[in-house]
Amino acid sequence: NWMQRPPHLVKRLTSRPWWDKGEFAWCALLEEQYPQIRDEVLRLRRKPASFTPVGGRAAHDHTLVAAGEWREYPLFGNGQKYAENCARCPVTAGTMERVSAAIGLAMAGGGETLFSTLRPGTHLRPHCGSTNTRLTAHLGIV
Repeated sequence: NWMQRPPHLVKRLTSRPWWDKGEFAWCALLEEQYPQIRDEVLRLRRKPASFTPVGGRAAHDHTLVAAGEWREYPLFGNGQKYAENCARCPVTAGTMERVSAAIGLAMAGGGETLFSTLRPGTHLRPHCGSTNTRLTAHLGIV
């Protein structure tokens, strides 16, 4: 899809739609913490206003929603730690702080760590990140 071509493309990097979690030691760490991470997300979801519409921090992201609602709760990104959000999710924040590659990229403004929710029936347009030099990982919660 033409919408899935990053503006910064490094040729000859391995490209796959899915990567094996065994290639990344931190995946096991996230899975170990899953029950506590899930509990933190479920507590947050009791206050839906704590999640903000996608596109507030990166204006172009709102154009990805073809129908429905996509909301987010950032922990790290745009070169900062969202301290108040992290304080509400201490297990998740502490776990992610142990994943130095993710936090380093987020603090450098090249990535982010967040919770994301989609309302039932939401449809997102095909998309990709700004570069193929990083991977996006999702931990399904609910």
